[in-house]
Amino acid sequence: MAKIYTDRFHLYDNTEMLVEEGAEVFLIDEDRGGVTDYSLNNPDFSFLQFRSNLVFRWEYMPNSEFFLVWTQGTSNFNSLKDDLFSQDTNNIFLLKLTYRFYQRVLMGS
Repeated sequence: MAKIYTDRFHLYDNTEMLVEEGAEVFLIDEDRGGVTDYSLNNPDFSFLQFRSNLVFRWEYMPNSEFFLVWTQGTSNFNSLKDDLFSQDTNNIFLLKLTYRFYQRVLMGS
């Protein structure tokens, strides 16, 4: 790894990279020879995500519990301009019931 931060990457200037307006491909000419050396797909993307959890826990007997969990989530891969909460949501409900069995052992005296 380079000790100087700016030696760790290279920023392309207008003579090395051609980006046509509205195009999804960047044409790279690293040696500035006028011929495209390689191309890259546009790495620009947006991703929004919202997750929420609600947990209800009830201890109905000592060391025995009932859990009700509600999880809701939505994602938007299209655009930051779109409303995240207008997308379809995923709702998941989980139930868990635990009951502890105890065996009381009396030690002889």
